[in-house]
Amino acid sequence: MKKNLAETLKNKLNDDSLASLYLLNYDPKKIDQHKWVTSFINSITPINDHPDILKIEVDQDERLYKVDSPNISKFLSFLCYSPLKLPKKFVFLSDAHLLTTTVSNKLLKILEELNDKTCIFLMVPQNAQVLPTIASRAVKLLIDLSETSVIAEEKLSANLTPQELIKLFKQNPNKAHLLEKELVEAVINIKLSEISCNPTSYIQIDELLKDLKSIKDASAFHNSKLSEISKLFP
Repeated sequence: MKKNLAETLKNKLNDDSLASLYLLNYDPKKIDQHKWVTSFINSITPINDHPDILKIEVDQDERLYKVDSPNISKFLSFLCYSPLKLPKKFVFLSDAHLLTTTVSNKLLKILEELNDKTCIFLMVPQNAQVLPTIASRAVKLLIDLSETSVIAEEKLSANLTPQELIKLFKQNPNKAHLLEKELVEAVINIKLSEISCNPTSYIQIDELLKDLKSIKDASAFHNSKLSEISKLFP
């Protein structure tokens, strides 16, 4: 099975071949950037709040990363020290597209002097942009749906097609039962909200119950059952 991005990066850490700057794109409707960061951190250390790891987020009172933002000051200070326990220090900067031009230019100067003991991850939603001069220095990667532990909470509404769900099920057979449960619960809620104001809702409810029974009666979670689940989608 193809390794997911977190596993690939962990292997690079072990091989001492990580780059200093990564730009990670993701679909915010389907991928939770914070879950991905937490999942990756947990794969490299069991320690919470590790001194060699810094997570940066936009302050709730601000809409952009500014030079005088407390988190940016913490970021700049963090880079001044060598790693204590891990082979490298890690910085995860969420919503990096919210960096102001001034902060971006300051980051550029830092990157010019950055040592090989620091690895920075810029989390950027798809279709969002960072300063081109920063993007050109980064290794660009995509977080995809194969990493089920980081799928956004609202993933099972109208955001995933049956084809995407089938792909998830096939790539993660050990989590199929969890995905099935979440999917069915979400679809039931969606369907009930759609038909609650419909004068012929009893017909749709009957059809929904029949579809759910077909899923329940499937003997194993294989292609035939995936096909049954797909019927729940318009």
